[in-house]
Amino acid sequence: MEKLTPLHFYRIALFTSSVFIVGILWRSPVYVFVLLSILFIELSRTLKWRYIKTGLLCMVLGPVAEAIAIAFVTWNYSNYQLVGVPLWLAPLWGIAALFFISMAVFVGESPQR
Repeated sequence: MEKLTPLHFYRIALFTSSVFIVGILWRSPVYVFVLLSILFIELSRTLKWRYIKTGLLCMVLGPVAEAIAIAFVTWNYSNYQLVGVPLWLAPLWGIAALFFISMAVFVGESPQR
Protein backbone atom coordinates (compact mmCIF):
# COMPACT_ATOMS: atom_id res chain seq x y z
CA MET A 1 0.00 0.00 0.00
CA GLU A 2 1.24 3.46 -0.88
CA LYS A 3 1.83 6.19 1.66
CA LEU A 4 -0.83 8.91 1.73
CA THR A 5 0.38 12.07 0.01
CA PRO A 6 -1.20 15.48 -0.58
CA LEU A 7 -2.04 14.28 -4.10
CA HIS A 8 -4.22 11.52 -2.63
CA PHE A 9 -6.13 14.04 -0.51
CA TYR A 10 -6.53 16.28 -3.57
CA ARG A 11 -8.03 13.39 -5.57
CA ILE A 12 -10.34 12.47 -2.68
CA ALA A 13 -11.54 16.08 -2.51
CA LEU A 14 -12.27 16.08 -6.25
CA PHE A 15 -14.11 12.75 -6.08
CA THR A 16 -16.16 13.88 -3.11
CA SER A 17 -17.02 17.19 -4.73
CA SER A 18 -18.38 15.37 -7.80
CA VAL A 19 -20.99 13.65 -5.62
CA PHE A 20 -21.95 16.94 -3.96
CA ILE A 21 -22.19 18.72 -7.31
CA VAL A 22 -24.68 16.14 -8.58
CA GLY A 23 -26.61 16.10 -5.31
CA ILE A 24 -26.95 19.86 -5.10
CA LEU A 25 -27.20 20.98 -8.73
CA TRP A 26 -28.97 18.03 -10.41
CA ARG A 27 -31.80 20.30 -11.57
CA SER A 28 -29.30 22.30 -13.66
CA PRO A 29 -27.89 19.58 -15.91
CA VAL A 30 -25.75 21.83 -18.09
CA TYR A 31 -23.96 23.30 -15.05
CA VAL A 32 -23.45 19.83 -13.60
CA PHE A 33 -22.11 18.56 -16.94
CA VAL A 34 -19.63 21.44 -17.22
CA LEU A 35 -18.45 21.16 -13.62
CA LEU A 36 -18.07 17.38 -13.78
CA SER A 37 -16.22 17.65 -17.08
CA ILE A 38 -13.80 20.10 -15.46
CA LEU A 39 -13.34 17.71 -12.52
CA PHE A 40 -12.68 14.83 -14.91
CA ILE A 41 -10.04 16.86 -16.76
CA GLU A 42 -8.42 17.91 -13.47
CA LEU A 43 -8.37 14.31 -12.20
CA SER A 44 -6.92 13.16 -15.51
CA ARG A 45 -3.95 15.47 -15.03
CA THR A 46 -2.93 13.44 -11.95
CA LEU A 47 -3.10 9.97 -13.55
CA LYS A 48 -1.34 7.95 -16.25
CA TRP A 49 -2.66 7.93 -19.81
CA ARG A 50 -3.73 4.27 -19.69
CA TYR A 51 -6.00 5.02 -16.73
CA ILE A 52 -7.42 8.07 -18.47
CA LYS A 53 -8.31 5.92 -21.49
CA THR A 54 -10.27 3.62 -19.18
CA GLY A 55 -12.10 6.63 -17.75
CA LEU A 56 -12.96 7.88 -21.25
CA LEU A 57 -14.23 4.44 -22.24
CA CYS A 58 -16.44 4.37 -19.14
CA MET A 59 -17.75 7.83 -20.05
CA VAL A 60 -19.13 6.26 -23.24
CA LEU A 61 -20.12 2.77 -22.15
CA GLY A 62 -21.68 3.66 -18.79
CA PRO A 63 -24.43 5.91 -20.19
CA VAL A 64 -24.97 3.51 -23.11
CA ALA A 65 -25.58 0.66 -20.67
CA GLU A 66 -27.96 2.84 -18.66
CA ALA A 67 -29.80 3.90 -21.83
CA ILE A 68 -30.29 0.23 -22.72
CA ALA A 69 -31.59 -0.54 -19.23
CA ILE A 70 -33.92 2.47 -19.42
CA ALA A 71 -35.21 1.24 -22.79
CA PHE A 72 -36.21 -1.99 -21.03
CA VAL A 73 -37.98 0.09 -18.35
CA THR A 74 -35.63 -1.08 -15.61
CA TRP A 75 -35.53 2.44 -14.13
CA ASN A 76 -35.74 6.05 -15.24
CA TYR A 77 -34.45 9.50 -14.45
CA SER A 78 -36.85 12.33 -13.69
CA ASN A 79 -34.64 14.96 -15.32
CA TYR A 80 -33.11 13.47 -18.45
CA GLN A 81 -31.77 15.06 -21.65
CA LEU A 82 -30.66 12.30 -24.04
CA VAL A 83 -32.30 8.89 -24.57
CA GLY A 84 -33.51 8.84 -20.98
CA VAL A 85 -30.08 9.60 -19.51
CA PRO A 86 -28.98 12.86 -17.86
CA LEU A 87 -26.28 14.78 -19.70
CA TRP A 88 -24.03 14.82 -16.64
CA LEU A 89 -23.99 11.04 -16.31
CA ALA A 90 -21.14 10.56 -18.82
CA PRO A 91 -18.50 12.54 -16.91
CA LEU A 92 -19.74 11.05 -13.64
CA TRP A 93 -19.09 7.54 -15.00
CA GLY A 94 -15.61 8.67 -16.04
CA ILE A 95 -14.93 10.13 -12.60
CA ALA A 96 -16.16 6.92 -10.95
CA ALA A 97 -13.79 4.87 -13.13
CA LEU A 98 -10.86 7.11 -12.22
CA PHE A 99 -11.83 6.82 -8.55
CA PHE A 100 -11.82 3.02 -8.59
CA ILE A 101 -8.56 2.91 -10.55
CA SER A 102 -6.97 5.33 -8.07
CA MET A 103 -8.12 3.19 -5.17
CA ALA A 104 -6.74 0.03 -6.81
CA VAL A 105 -3.38 1.70 -7.43
CA PHE A 106 -3.32 3.02 -3.85
CA VAL A 107 -3.80 -0.40 -2.29
CA GLY A 108 -1.22 -1.90 -4.63
CA GLU A 109 -3.47 -3.66 -7.11
CA SER A 110 -2.40 -1.79 -10.22
CA PRO A 111 -4.67 -2.66 -13.19
CA GLN A 112 -2.83 -4.78 -15.78
CA ARG A 113 -3.30 -4.78 -19.54
